[in-house]
Amino acid sequence: MLRWMLRWVLLLALPQALLAQDAARRLQRFRPRGDTLVAIAFYQPATGRAAWLGADIRVHAASTMKVPVLIELARRIDAGELSWNSTLRVENNFVSIADSQPFALDPADDSDSSLYALVGTEVKIQELARLMTVRSSNLATNIIVQRLAADRITATAHA
Repeated sequence: MLRWMLRWVLLLALPQALLAQDAARRLQRFRPRGDTLVAIAFYQPATGRAAWLGADIRVHAASTMKVPVLIELARRIDAGELSWNSTLRVENNFVSIADSQPFALDPADDSDSSLYALVGTEVKIQELARLMTVRSSNLATNIIVQRLAADRITATAHA
């Protein structure tokens, strides 16, 4: 799945003229495997062209915040502060960004509960990032957010 996501990121990085020529065609050819759910929207302001895949699929919008988390993580890795092989301790106790109250996540409410079995152990950042993006793990996301700091992720999102 990550490979397909990267292909789309690369496709979106193409010059506008090339992208406009074949975006709709590429979207129609792409079909995910297994139980993977993919929805993609493309809009090119310069030409007004648009293409959609899975436009009728309902997804929880909260996972969109995982994109700036991943971008900030990549920036920290590029800066040498972390590496994909660095490890973080899996814990399920956090402080709320909204009200500074302690909280824990419920595995039953998470898209992927596999990480909860590893509480108390160290897990590579590359695996946490994979679980965050491919499996939509909220636990993996919170662990990474806690390490990176929400204010820096927010600044990245605004940038």
